[in-house]
Amino acid sequence: MKIEVTKEIVPVIEITGEIDYFRAPELESAIDDLILDGNKNLLFDFSKADYIDSGGIEVLMGTLRKISKVGRLNFVTSNDDVIRLLDLVGVSRFSTFSLFSSKDEAMEDFKQVLKKCQ
Repeated sequence: MKIEVTKEIVPVIEITGEIDYFRAPELESAIDDLILDGNKNLLFDFSKADYIDSGGIEVLMGTLRKISKVGRLNFVTSNDDVIRLLDLVGVSRFSTFSLFSSKDEAMEDFKQVLKKCQ
């Protein structure tokens, strides 16, 4: 797993490779650093992620719980297996979570959300 964090209108966490139980703490640490720095809105770009297991899902759900009252999480993937897994674990119950098939769509959503907050 490779993690790359870039700052655009919101931080973008791009994951390449497999997110498994053994690598999940590395992802969680990167996310926690962003949250501790005051970031309330995050974009997870999993378009290059091949696989996610329960460890990765646990990190995702923990992140949703941490920011659900103060921010938003947009998630990018077109991997049908990952989308099915997200549906199974119930991420749709979080009104602050949205799934997109492209980074551009996710960023446009953030632009609209941030515009409403001004």
